[in-house]
Parts: sequence; C-alpha cells; structure tokens
Amino acid sequence: MVRKRVISIASFLVVIVCITFIVIFNNQRVVFANMGGNEGTYSMITSSVDIEITGVDDGRLYNTNVTPQFNIGTATLNGSPFTSGTQINAEGSYTLTVTAGSQTETIQFLIVKTPPTGTVIVNQGNQYTNSVGVSISISPDAGLTAITHLQFSFNGNPYRQIPYASSFILVIGNNDGEKVLSFKLVDGAGNESPEYVSPVISGVAEGGSYTSSQTITFNEGTATLNGNPFVSGTSVGANGSYVLVVTDHAGNSTTITFNINKPVPMKYTVKYDGNGATGGQEPVDSQSYENGHDVTVSDNSGNLVRTGFAFDGWNTSVDGSGINYVANNTFNINASDVTLYALWKINSYTLSFESNGGNVVATQNILYNTTATEPTAPNKPGYTFGGWFKEVALINQWSFTIDVITADKTLYAKWTISNSSNNNGGGSNPSPPQNSIPVPTPNTQPTPEEPKPERPVVTFKDLLGHWAKEMIEELASQGMITGYPDGSFHPNEHIKRHHMALIITRAFEFGPIREAVSFSDVSPSHPYYEAIMSLQQAGIVDGANGAFNPNHSLTRAEMAKILTLAFEIKPGGTVAFQDVPTTHWSYDYIAALAELEIVLGDNGKFKPDEPVTRAQFVAMMYRALNVIQ
Repeated sequence: MVRKRVISIASFLVVIVCITFIVIFNNQRVVFANMGGNEGTYSMITSSVDIEITGVDDGRLYNTNVTPQFNIGTATLNGSPFTSGTQINAEGSYTLTVTAGSQTETIQFLIVKTPPTGTVIVNQGNQYTNSVGVSISISPDAGLTAITHLQFSFNGNPYRQIPYASSFILVIGNNDGEKVLSFKLVDGAGNESPEYVSPVISGVAEGGSYTSSQTITFNEGTATLNGNPFVSGTSVGANGSYVLVVTDHAGNSTTITFNINKPVPMKYTVKYDGNGATGGQEPVDSQSYENGHDVTVSDNSGNLVRTGFAFDGWNTSVDGSGINYVANNTFNINASDVTLYALWKINSYTLSFESNGGNVVATQNILYNTTATEPTAPNKPGYTFGGWFKEVALINQWSFTIDVITADKTLYAKWTISNSSNNNGGGSNPSPPQNSIPVPTPNTQPTPEEPKPERPVVTFKDLLGHWAKEMIEELASQGMITGYPDGSFHPNEHIKRHHMALIITRAFEFGPIREAVSFSDVSPSHPYYEAIMSLQQAGIVDGANGAFNPNHSLTRAEMAKILTLAFEIKPGGTVAFQDVPTTHWSYDYIAALAELEIVLGDNGKFKPDEPVTRAQFVAMMYRALNVIQ
C-alpha cells in the first residue's frame, strides 16, 4: 500500500506569512522562528512512493539476458553501482539492492546459459540385450545448477520429458532389431544439453565381407580397429579380419566385426647398393610397387663415398654394364624386384716433381691406387741425384714399383754434392782398378765443407718484428706452408681444421690403418677431401657426431692431439698448466708435447680450448720437426 501525506495550500500560505526563516529539517520535523523571535515546532506532511523492481524476480533462474528496472532510488549489483534499464548478459549469481530514502529492496537471481553436461550410460555400455528394459545411468558434471529433467527419444521419435533421476529402467520393448536411444539433460534454467546417442557407424555392417576397400565413418566418439586407434573417414583396404569398436564420451560402445577379402596384387621392391662404398649410407626406398608402376630414382641422399672414386649415378648391373640412371630419372617395374648399384668413376690425380734446382720434370696424371712411371733422372750441375722422396724433409723415398697414388702428390728430388768435377751427370766416382794398390798420399789441403742444396728463401711482408718470423719463413721455404697471393701470411689469423689437414699431409706421408669413414659435412667435391680422409684413415683425426667441421677453427687441444699422433709421440707425462686438469680429454697429448718443449704456456696456462693462430701452428710444427729429427 502507498501511503501519502498532504499539506494544504492554506496552511502553506500561513507558513509563508508567518515564517521569516526556515531553520532546519530534522526527521520530518521543521523548526520555525517568527518575527517576535519565538520558536515553534510543527509537523511537516510529505509524499512517499514504494520501490518497484521489474525485469527480474527474486530467486529465479534465467538462461537469457535480463534487464532489471526500478522506479526510484539508486542501486548496486553485486556491490557495484547499477543503473536502471542496464542489460545483464553474463552468467553468474547476482544480488540487486535498490535504496530510496529509508527503503531498501533486495532480490537475488541466477543467469545460467551453459547447457548441463554429464555421462549417460545405456545398458551398462553393452550393445546387446534380451530384456524389454535397459538400465539408464546418469552422472552429471559439476555445474552452476542441478539437472531437473531428462528428455529421451526412441528411434528418432519426438522427445519426451520426465523428472530427473540418476538411474532408472527404460522399457524399450521386446521386438528384435536395432534400437537407437537419444537423451538430453535439462537444468532448472531450461538449458538443454547436446543430444546423447549411441554411436552410428556407416561403411561396414556387422558380419560383412568385402572385396574392395571400405571407408568407415562414425558420428561421435573415438574408435579402435583391431586394438589400434582409428579415425572416422579412413579407408580400410588390406585383406584380413577386423573388429571395430566405437565408444562415445558417455562410455556407450558399438562393435562391428567384418572381413576384407580382395585379390592381393604382387608387390616389388627397389633396393640401392653402395657397390664398394667406403662411407655413407645407401638410399632406402620403403615403398613397394605393383607391376607397371613408375619408380623415381633417388639421388645420393646418404652421401655415399668411395675412396679414390667419384659417385656417377646408378646402374642396374654391379659391373656397370646395365642401364645407367641419375637422380629423378624414372623407370617402370617389370614384374621383378630391382637393385640399383652405385656407379663409380675412378679419380685421376696429379703427380708433381719438385727437382729442387734440377731440370724440370713433367707432371703425370695417375689413376687412383695405381703406380706411376718413373721419370728420367733430372740433372743438376755439381750434384748427384739421390732419388725421389715423399716429403720436403727427404725422409721416405718413393718406390715407383710399390707406392701407389691415392691423392694429388708432389715428390721431392734429393741431391748430394759430387766428389769429382768430372762427374757432372750425377753418377758416382769410379773405383780404382782391382789389380792396383792405392798408395795414400797426405792431403795438405783442408777438406772443403760440403755445401747444402740450394733452397728458395720465402719471406712475407707482414712478419717484420713478429716473434715467429724465422720459423714461418723456414717452413715456407721447405714448401710445407704457403701464404696469401698478395705476399702476406696473416700470422695472427685462426687456422681452420681443413687447412690443418692440408698442411699436415703436405709435410708427411701417412699410411691407412683403418677403414675410411666419411664425414657428413665433407663431400668428395670438397677441395681438401683427400687430405681430410688421409688423416682419418691414418687415425689422426676423428669427427664429432659424424661431422668433421672443416670450417671451424682448430683449438690448441686439438692441435696437441694431432701433432702427438702425426709424429708418433707416446702420449703421457705431467702437465704443469693451471687450466689443463687430469680430467681434460687432451691431458696426455699436451703433457707429451710439453715435456719435449714443443708446446709452451702463457703465464702458467695453456688455454686448450682457444683457437690456434697460424703463427702458433707453425711454431708447434717447427719445434716438433726439430725434436723428432
């Protein structure tokens, strides 16, 4: 009921006449002062309206947006200011409080738009039953509100709604045949869940037998085929017996057994053979081909290599007499398996002769692993030719009947000074007649010192004042190292691993002690391939994870190992360097070189993991050569 208080117009006029000042309003009581200074207290009659809230009801559930409105006062919604007529669309629990003067109205309501979810299990998950009724078990998921009703449909008929119960028996009749039950869950807000229905499978039928591939689909859930995960829409074509089980998220499953029996065509394979490869892997063709199908020839994807040979494609015969193929060629399967053999082209290498002051000797082109033809001995006035040697240091003599060419090679002439000026051709002094007895005569003249063979002196323009100048120019004069075309050496530049291989093999001849194992990052076309592989077969260098890292800078520790193995120095000893603990992988190599003073430290440190400069490399080589000789 709306209560109203009324003040008359006449009384109001009296107040206007009599009142000089309005002093204060207090709890609907008004105090006036008259012209005489007397005060009086009078009752004031006012008008009041009750709070009315529309658009929402207290305690209600809603599954749509709501727009609360109120006629007077101010309001808060969940403690925040709220304006009448504002739409609320977010799910949640709400408290709306409207205040007008001493009046307060509060209502609570709930907005739930999310359909309820849960698990509906029919007949305990079994596909078959002989009963007229099946058990229904429902497990709701946690949500904002409880499920109040259950809707069900039988074989596609309109849904019927019944009060919610977590389990009950549903009568389905005693007629044989497939029966499809569908369910929906309904909450107090009227939200309906998606339809829950047993999986429906198409493409195969229970007990079916098929002579062609079948594409199987199902409308929901997950599936297994013979125990393995199966995706809807996948074609099954292999001959055999199959069991397909489709299970929905509620645990309902449908099982179908079927067979596929179709003629199996003959399948043929393509195999690749390395045919003598010393490294790499043959390509693998995992496909099988029916008769008449095209095959695309693989490239050398496994980086097959063969020492002394270059890969030149594939051939259908092991001896290369069949049909040649290169990468991406195609051929047809002709009712048989096919093996393609790597085709190898033998490498040709250059044998050069450094006559060391003698007349020029022509170079030879020699096939891999074959002997060279011994050239005519060179001439050098005042000297006797002493043969061709494998290294600048003239240590190992080359045998033209035994030694074979495995890489580009330079042989070096050895000379000894002639004891007679009549022997300018390089022969030996004639022996005295056997029937004569030589009578020694005193030699009053001192024997002249035998002059050393002449050797070009090499200098570099950027070594003036450098600590390693003499050592660098000495090894350069021996042909072991070279500089840059502009006449510089760049002594402080880091040396690369592939440059190290070239210099070491230029100075020494190494025999193989193990099978060649190719590196993934050093192809036969690499300019230093033969040098790197020579050190690998000699057991001097190894890769890391199948790679040689040719462009990486050589570290001081790596250099210590290489020199120790190249000069056949026994590893071991004691290291006094602070930064080389006994657990360091290169400890024994560094110790061996340190004891021979081939390597030196810097303020008690060796810095094993720092890159080697070109000058440091030459210094270690120089000291090693002098110690070993």
